[in-house]
Amino acid sequence: MIYSNIESLIIGGDKLLIDGVPQAIDKKILKLLLDVIAKNQQDGKVNISNEVLAAIEDDLYNVIKDSNYTELVNEYMTLFVQADNIISREQARINSLKAANIEQLWKGSYNRERLLSKVVYDLGSGGVKDIFIKGLADAVRQISYVNMTIDQAVDVLMTKIVDNEYTKRYIRATAMDSLSQYDGAVNQEVKNVYGFSKYLYIGNSIDTSRAICRHLRDDLGGKFDDDMLRSVLQEYCPDGKPSDGIITIDKKKYKKGGGMIEGTVFDNFMQLRGGYGCRHRCLSTK
Repeated sequence: MIYSNIESLIIGGDKLLIDGVPQAIDKKILKLLLDVIAKNQQDGKVNISNEVLAAIEDDLYNVIKDSNYTELVNEYMTLFVQADNIISREQARINSLKAANIEQLWKGSYNRERLLSKVVYDLGSGGVKDIFIKGLADAVRQISYVNMTIDQAVDVLMTKIVDNEYTKRYIRATAMDSLSQYDGAVNQEVKNVYGFSKYLYIGNSIDTSRAICRHLRDDLGGKFDDDMLRSVLQEYCPDGKPSDGIITIDKKKYKKGGGMIEGTVFDNFMQLRGGYGCRHRCLSTK
């Protein structure tokens, strides 16, 4: 699908992965693990050898490999090319630059290569094996080590995998910020190369918006410069540590740094913004 702006592209990318993963994946994973448990019990309790535990990880990976997961990830990766085009045109319009120059600048950037490599790892075989499958295998190991009964083990795995939508939770945790952080990184690169010192903070404030986002949007009107941003970060995330200081907004109390990512500083704010799940955008301008 072709998107006309970065906001719709980010939403579309999230929807592609979250809606595209069928529930059948979780059910197949559950069936595989329940079959292993049924075959590895002693006196009604789970007793799995180290050899069987090691083989489980390969079997789990085959379930993912044989699903539509790989096709979904491949389609998701094509959206980053669209993002390059959309952001370049937007920067050209806002700052009277040539879109081709912005695209060339970003495509030659080490930061682009680094970000794309992280997404490929997180969603590809590396992240699937090291995080997704490891989490499942560790759950089975724990079940075996504490000698759970078969019924207890079934309840634990049913809750973890099917009831809590294990696959979708993994995708939410690893992918939903990829395109939005990529967008911020492109704009950070443009700012650094062209020496821009002003910002536009785009997106409405809602009840769940972080305190820093509401301050930038509502108090500063979504427009500020380098000095103002440094001052705001010193208050809301000093030295990269989200502040526990309390602020009152609409008669409700919030932590100033609530929801922010530790390590958020001036040089990466455009990429990280209010934290995971933040849907505000930060653009650099002259």
